[in-house]
Amino acid sequence: MRGSWQLPYETDVPMRLEMAYKRCQELFDNMPPSHDFIPSVNLVNSWPIITASYSGIEQSFKYLIASSCSMSVPEMRRSTRQHNHHDLRKLLVALDQEAQSYLTAYYRCYQSLHNYIHHRDLSSFMTGISSMDGRGYENWRYALVEPENDIPTNSPEGMLAVWRASIHLIMHRGGRWRGLPMPSSEIWHELRCTNPVLCKHLPDDDLLNRAAQLLWEEYRGIPEREASDEFTEALADWKSKLVKIPLLSYFIRRSCGLASGLSVRWDEESNVFEDVPWATRPLSAKNLPDGAREITGHRDSVRGYVIRSLYRRRLSINERTYDWRRAQRDIQRSRETDWQRTAEAVSTGTEHDLVVRVWEHILDPYIRVTIDGSQDEVAYMWNFLWPPPLQNEFN
Repeated sequence: MRGSWQLPYETDVPMRLEMAYKRCQELFDNMPPSHDFIPSVNLVNSWPIITASYSGIEQSFKYLIASSCSMSVPEMRRSTRQHNHHDLRKLLVALDQEAQSYLTAYYRCYQSLHNYIHHRDLSSFMTGISSMDGRGYENWRYALVEPENDIPTNSPEGMLAVWRASIHLIMHRGGRWRGLPMPSSEIWHELRCTNPVLCKHLPDDDLLNRAAQLLWEEYRGIPEREASDEFTEALADWKSKLVKIPLLSYFIRRSCGLASGLSVRWDEESNVFEDVPWATRPLSAKNLPDGAREITGHRDSVRGYVIRSLYRRRLSINERTYDWRRAQRDIQRSRETDWQRTAEAVSTGTEHDLVVRVWEHILDPYIRVTIDGSQDEVAYMWNFLWPPPLQNEFN
């Protein structure tokens, strides 16, 4: 990348773009987390973020295009009569090759972590949210009063990520920053800054994967770790701080196995995040098996409590999170949705095999548990699991 560019006009333009991005990010960080890619979900909450981000990306792209020609945006528009539109894909293609390469690589890394965004590359994402000839911008501007079926699917987090990468590029070319960060390096930095005492025990070259492993183990309460008091205290402090950092929210969910795989791993060679494959095949049922019991409480909290309890019993456990996309497709197509098995634990060291299964349904706020085995073992296990603690969030 070019080390430094002479800014073609008012030096406060990059500062305006950066401050606008930061204000928008702060607004998003204070919203309830919603990792989704459906137009009707949280439309009112998403509306200010998406409309501002769309405009911010458009203006950042146009500033980068004008800067490459040593012009201001108004001068570029007057002299070339080009780029007078809201189509983000066309603006992306108009960027110089170095800018396109960085933005594309940044988005690819980001999407590999936030894989609920189904557009795998930046060009596809820009095309999807822009719709035909940039109409997506107009549709989202009037989303509060227009029919929802005219609104293109979008992701507030994805939009903010592209805008953030554009700001990185502008600041780098303006000489303020030496390097160009990637989502993986941003997460790495947050992990280290959160608790330096803990991170001195972890290898720098594999910090992301080691952190994911620790989060996976701690969510399940395993193993009973033999470690120094310093490490144990630092780990507890680190976890309590991590959950408060919005940038790490989805990294934590995927690490714990609450999203798309058993956990997540960072592949440095391909510069992407990949799922650790599920340990069990999908299993669904139209009706719950006999003997299923409802366990009330926040779904993530209760699932976490049950799983931790089963690990403490040293059972052989396989997990698979609820397939929300499949259930949502069934609902949209007016098809009956099934109960899905999200965990199965087996104990084979007893006279009769003990099998505990966890079941979930998109339309039911509570999980169900079934236990099969001898009468005494089933009764003991129910007493072991019941009652769950009252919690409002997972950890």
